[in-house]
Amino acid sequence: MKKSESIGTKTHLITTIGHLKRYNVLINNLKHVGGGLKNKRSDRIKWEDLTTAFQSRVRTGIIINILHLDPLWFLNDAFFLFQARIKNILKKFSLIKVNTCFGGEFLKLNINNEEVVDVKYFNTKNATIDVGTNFKNWFNDNVIDKILNKMEEFAEKDSGWALKKVLS
Repeated sequence: MKKSESIGTKTHLITTIGHLKRYNVLINNLKHVGGGLKNKRSDRIKWEDLTTAFQSRVRTGIIINILHLDPLWFLNDAFFLFQARIKNILKKFSLIKVNTCFGGEFLKLNINNEEVVDVKYFNTKNATIDVGTNFKNWFNDNVIDKILNKMEEFAEKDSGWALKKVLS
């Protein structure tokens, strides 16, 4: 991406790449569908790297939802991928800042009683992680609690939007 591109344009392009990677994962997952339940985590979620910048000191990854219908179940499953990636990054950098973004497909009825579908995102602020961080506590405090609270506040504003699908 050119240096002259705005932050908004760059963010939009990264988000679009994330959506394309999600569709690729979903298509590939269709090839492996067989009888029975999918009990392996790799059948329910998948990590994909998106971009790096500043000599790999800024990284973007996406945890793609394959099967989860409930955001809490997705986030609880996502913790294990998150923890593995962060532990690996902490081998190179002793202190990092992390923020997360939950993506979901929401729907509501318009004035003509037709379904309107839109993707909504709920971001968290940067929070530091170091080698001594308790990952489970950090993830619960900085991801699960924050994301679920933002989603609840969004629903309580009489927005009319309801979660249809967990994306990432």
